Amino acid sequence: MSKAKSSGPRPGKRALILKAARELFLEAGLEATSMDQITAAAGISKATLYNHFENKDALFAEVMAEKYEALAEELGELDEGVPPEEALADFGRRLITLVTSPEHIHMVRVIVGATGSNPAISEAYFRHGKAAAFRALGTYLERRVADGTFVIDDVYLAGMQFLGAIKEPLLWPRVFGGNPRGEVDDVVRRAVRMAVKDWTTR
Repeated sequence: MSKAKSSGPRPGKRALILKAARELFLEAGLEATSMDQITAAAGISKATLYNHFENKDALFAEVMAEKYEALAEELGELDEGVPPEEALADFGRRLITLVTSPEHIHMVRVIVGATGSNPAISEAYFRHGKAAAFRALGTYLERRVADGTFVIDDVYLAGMQFLGAIKEPLLWPRVFGGNPRGEVDDVVRRAVRMAVKDWTTR
């Protein structure tokens, strides 16, 4: 009796493709990496590659999605059992530790380098990267609004402003080869103080 044919791509091949693509993108950037290089590094045929991904942009978007889903999982939820100031500060410190890792900074540089000629990459970054950092924070803020702790008209805007107050001085200077503007604890403390003051003003 003959074996039934597989109804779709083998999961193992997809993982090989993503691993090879991630390493090549980090090493050479998006534009300088070809689909031929990815097939060679993954040890697969070009037909197999295109069976999984329509084009290089789709593959890079999936690499980003995988990276930021892992970041969101590692970042975790905000602690509901402590005062909001403490929960937000702990979240801010954990976030900046993750996003200032050498691999993440390198990934952001690749993304920045690709967005000028490919707006779709920028859209994918906002869809995957920004959403990953905001997800847990947004849920937490919505709960604090619901229980009356905070008064926030626009949770998304408030959350992004809080994240920006932390990442702007600590992440982005590193991305462009500079030094962070301030110490982590001080920057996070200031961001929390400004945010909580705004969110508790009646």
